[in-house]
Amino acid sequence: AVTDKEVGVFVASPELANYFESVISTFQNDTKKVRLAINYLLTDYLKFVNDSGKTVDVVKSSAFAELIDMISGGEISSRAAKDILGLLFNESGSSAKELAVKHSLIQKSDASDLIPAIEKVLTDNPKAVSEYKAGKIASLQFLVGQSMKATKGAGNPEVVKKLLLERLS
Repeated sequence: AVTDKEVGVFVASPELANYFESVISTFQNDTKKVRLAINYLLTDYLKFVNDSGKTVDVVKSSAFAELIDMISGGEISSRAAKDILGLLFNESGSSAKELAVKHSLIQKSDASDLIPAIEKVLTDNPKAVSEYKAGKIASLQFLVGQSMKATKGAGNPEVVKKLLLERLS
């Protein structure tokens, strides 16, 4: 659902409202994607517009919709989404997917891609492993963070956590 404040922003900017309508027209009432689109549009997207001095439609609505699809589908992290959004402003003819691939921003969810990094993190951090096994739950978050660092942020954090839990049990 759209909040009163969000409606106010769209009412104040017909150009932004039209852009938003164009973006969400492809989502077929998928409320998760509509909500993501609102969040990214009214925060990060508007910041890029304001900072660049460009018009709202500088990024094709289809490219922005594709970005939202990629976030929703878990293909990219929210950090990568912000990076791709910045790239879309500078390379406005590209698609979100092309830029994600070109700049290695696709999240890795395949266990075979992640296990080597996770194994190394577990080997390099025996104290955190033993603390977790002794009941210190915060150590798991530390190991997830180290695994994300080892994958240069490319690991899907949910998959990383699942693989760590499998190895720690």
